[in-house]
Amino acid sequence: MSRYSVPSVKETEININSRNTDNRGRILSNLVNRPFKMKDQMCASVEGFFAGILYKTDDPQRFRAFATCYALSQKMIREGNCQYAWWDNKTYIYGSKEHKELLKEALTESILQNPDRKKALLETKDLVLRHEIGELEDKDEITFLNKHEFCDMLMEIRENL
Repeated sequence: MSRYSVPSVKETEININSRNTDNRGRILSNLVNRPFKMKDQMCASVEGFFAGILYKTDDPQRFRAFATCYALSQKMIREGNCQYAWWDNKTYIYGSKEHKELLKEALTESILQNPDRKKALLETKDLVLRHEIGELEDKDEITFLNKHEFCDMLMEIRENL
């Protein structure tokens, strides 16, 4: 059993974390199993989309990645396998503005297609969104979307709902 504890935040904030005891924070995590569709591709989670596009379109692991809720994308990044992302017949430079816009589109679709995620996001209207991961903080350095960008995207989506 893991000893991981979710870092606490101020009363005016909510921590978006898959292990949060606050259901809103947990449901808004990229790792939560909330299937959604991007174009014709089903994804088990936002994390699944993030990971899936890191495989070339002809790679058999691509479809397994789309079906995951595990932080597979971070594993790939640690192994140094990420320079590009592939989606909708386009190649994106990993971490580019265009890549991040695509990630925001996936995040938006997941929220729009899952009423509980949308409800959770709207219920945070008076709170600042944070993504604090405590002892796992060094993982933020190996991601293509840091915790501030992720929360900014969520808050922008919330504002537009």
